[in-house]
Amino acid sequence: MSRTRSFVVTMIGLGLAVTLTACGSSEPGAATSAELDVRTLDVGGFTVDPLDIHEDDPPGLTDTPQIGGLRISDYTVNAYDVDPRMNVGMSPSDMGTFESGVMSERLGNSDAVKAVATREDMYFGFETIGSDMRTFIDSTSPDGWPSVDPHNSTAVDLIVMQFPDAGAATRAAGEFADAESGIDKTTAAIPLPKYPAARAQWRPGIAELRSYLAHGSYVAAVLVFAPTADPTTLTALAQKTYDTEFPVLDTLPPISDEDVMGVSWDPEYLISRTLNAAQLGRLSFGDQNAAFTLHGIMNYMPDRATAAKTFAAIKGQKFARTDDALLVRTADAASAAKAVHDRLTPEKFLTPARDVPKLPDSACVQNTSEQTFPTDRKRFTCIVAYRNYVGYVNSDQLIDVQQRAAAQYALLANSTWEP
Repeated sequence: MSRTRSFVVTMIGLGLAVTLTACGSSEPGAATSAELDVRTLDVGGFTVDPLDIHEDDPPGLTDTPQIGGLRISDYTVNAYDVDPRMNVGMSPSDMGTFESGVMSERLGNSDAVKAVATREDMYFGFETIGSDMRTFIDSTSPDGWPSVDPHNSTAVDLIVMQFPDAGAATRAAGEFADAESGIDKTTAAIPLPKYPAARAQWRPGIAELRSYLAHGSYVAAVLVFAPTADPTTLTALAQKTYDTEFPVLDTLPPISDEDVMGVSWDPEYLISRTLNAAQLGRLSFGDQNAAFTLHGIMNYMPDRATAAKTFAAIKGQKFARTDDALLVRTADAASAAKAVHDRLTPEKFLTPARDVPKLPDSACVQNTSEQTFPTDRKRFTCIVAYRNYVGYVNSDQLIDVQQRAAAQYALLANSTWEP
């Protein structure tokens, strides 16, 4: 960081007010005399100086497949978009971006799938899963067919992959299907009337269907589960998934594996504004340290109905995730303040909790015991609002979550120098 930028960050971090009225400034990052002195906040041991990932730790060549997958995530619908009854998302560790060397287990037999992806030069991919109830998908079967528990759930697993061109995508879709039928002799073809080019398969008597379909340079693989082994229900669900995804995917121009290096993946410096205790600027496991549109972030939400309602209410426009926080840029300061005033969170909560000391623009809640992922979700969530930003932090300890919230607020105040 340059000496000039370090000076600016230090001045703002000390909570010094700068009045710019005489210059007529209305810049979004300009400090005002009415803002809270962040020196008074208990931020624990958290760093509250922004990490500039564009200069301090920019992405490198090894990050390009993940950046390409994240680009696809912003144009991938989730199961809740297909049918609002499927409002339960899977744990982010069970889905997200992938590349040809580490393919999704739910595409089919691992070795066969990797061979196809390598042969046809698959660039990058993204996977999203949703269900109508808390669901576990077991992908350990050697024949490549996963199983779902509980068996009466309805679930959709959508995987979108980009290939060099339409020819490679068409070949890959067929080769994926051929590899699957060659390994499991109980697999039978099943037509999708609305999509005759789709290579759809199922195992008669088992309530799941997998389909591969090329769409330009992309392949969209759909795996659906239903409570009963009714082929009409399964094919209808697969077709509805394609119906929902393709209009969105049509707005995403393909990009080469070289051009992805030039993708502006966080032009608004959202990641720099998001609490990041480890100070890691690189993309990390589970697609952390990344920025998203609404479509993209919804894929990572475990309670998609509540998240959709909350993000609509606060007019969420852009998002960022780290291991420590979720940040939302809203349309205006009033929308951000609404998140705190109304305690609007991405998941249902049980009861209000004690708010962050000395921080009026905050609210805390104790989360419900009816959690989507009991092992993943923390006991407390705090919300902070700063101008047109909303930060969400979580912890099992109230004092820790309050310190995290205070640190997130201070970080936002210290980031006003960002573009």
